[in-house]
Amino acid sequence: MKKYILLVLIIIFSTAMLSAEDVIWGSMYSQGNFRFGIDAAVESDGSGNHLALYPEAEMILWKPLIGNIALLDVGAAIEGRAGVPISLGADFTAGAGLTGTMHLGFRGFEFTGSEYLSRIDLYVEAGIKYDFTADNFASGFGGAVKSGVNYFISDKLAVGAFYSSWGGSSGGGLAVSLKLGKTPVVKGINFEMPTLTGEFAVEPYLLQFYTLYYSANYAGGFYPGTYSEGQGTVHRVSIMDGSGTDSYNVERSKLKSLEDGQSLWGLRYRDEDDSFYYEYITDAEHEIIVVYYDSEDDGVIEMKADGHDASQMEYTTWDEYNVDTREGVTINVEAGKFTTTEYNWADESGMTVLWWATDDVPGSLVSYKMEDDSDIVTSELIDITSGNRPVLYK
Repeated sequence: MKKYILLVLIIIFSTAMLSAEDVIWGSMYSQGNFRFGIDAAVESDGSGNHLALYPEAEMILWKPLIGNIALLDVGAAIEGRAGVPISLGADFTAGAGLTGTMHLGFRGFEFTGSEYLSRIDLYVEAGIKYDFTADNFASGFGGAVKSGVNYFISDKLAVGAFYSSWGGSSGGGLAVSLKLGKTPVVKGINFEMPTLTGEFAVEPYLLQFYTLYYSANYAGGFYPGTYSEGQGTVHRVSIMDGSGTDSYNVERSKLKSLEDGQSLWGLRYRDEDDSFYYEYITDAEHEIIVVYYDSEDDGVIEMKADGHDASQMEYTTWDEYNVDTREGVTINVEAGKFTTTEYNWADESGMTVLWWATDDVPGSLVSYKMEDDSDIVTSELIDITSGNRPVLYK
């Protein structure tokens, strides 16, 4: 028998030896803490309503450790109850109870608002009660259950709300309590992502490039073969829907002609919050084969693009679609006034696209307008640049 008692004591008190630096998720309680409180609730039973007052004393007996997590606290409490009648037919009652308790804490998280979450204490109590003086609905022995939430105003003082069931009487109320004993130190949860190496390190940059590239060439209409070395175009893309309008600028520039029909290009994306710049190489068939990006951590990264077909997104061959055309359409954009060919296309779903293109502009596209249900996407040429040179490619 002594061996079993010793084993229980070792299990209960071994967690008290845990180094505070090891705990990443914890609570407001340490093993051995005492908590004294007074709860007040409006409760009802078959005879009427009571104002129930609960003086309570609790001790935290066990703080189980699961890995580096000590979020639970197990304890025992004794409490009294005085039921003051507040309606006709209700009688004064007085009793006492013994309950087991369990608490759940949220200390250790590190994000906006976590300082408030860390002071929350969820708890449940369950045990037996005995009423010394009672009405017909709450006499003698019975069950006592309580669940609620505490919020620690300081490391010692907490206020809260709870639901209680005392025999045949139940209701809800407010609580205030005082904790005695130290508050444990919690190291906190480290959300830092692991360092990526090899192909995994460049994959996010390549994914970002394709996302921006698709945004830049949303509706097609670009002809890379019409750029001269050093030439570039800047378009403003605007997306309008029921929530408002979002805009961003996209600059494409042909930086250098390479061997075997390959070309080096620059792609710059800029909105109100962010700016990104990539360089990429296409082959004679306009397939992207290499992408370059300047990472703050790793410097210039060279990424193989595995022959992604740039032409599928970058330009449209008008003969592939059943489009209506109008010649000699004059259009004014921020970059100037141009005489264009207008291409008008629609599908059975109701989506329509208008392109305005001319050979006088690198890439040919001056503007487009795409409508689909309540969404409208437009692109407008705002500048033609020259003298663009490689920055990342060596």
